[in-house]
Amino acid sequence: MDEEGKKTLDSTARLVTLLFLAGLGYLLFATFRPYFSALIWSAVLSYGLYPQYCRIVKLTGDRRSFSAL
Repeated sequence: MDEEGKKTLDSTARLVTLLFLAGLGYLLFATFRPYFSALIWSAVLSYGLYPQYCRIVKLTGDRRSFSAL
C-alpha cells in the first residue's frame, strides 16, 4: 500500500471512530437526561447538609452509622 492510501485509511478510521464515540456519547446523554435534575439536587443537598451531619456525628460520639439515620 502506498503512503497516500495509508493516510486516507488512517483518516477514515479516525472519522469512523469519532462518529462512533459521538453517537455513543449522545446515547449516554439521552439515557441519563431524565436523571440530571435529581443528580443536581442530590449534589446540592449533600453539599449543604454535610456540616449538619458533622455536628450530629459529634453529638452521637463519633457513631457515624447512627448519625446517618
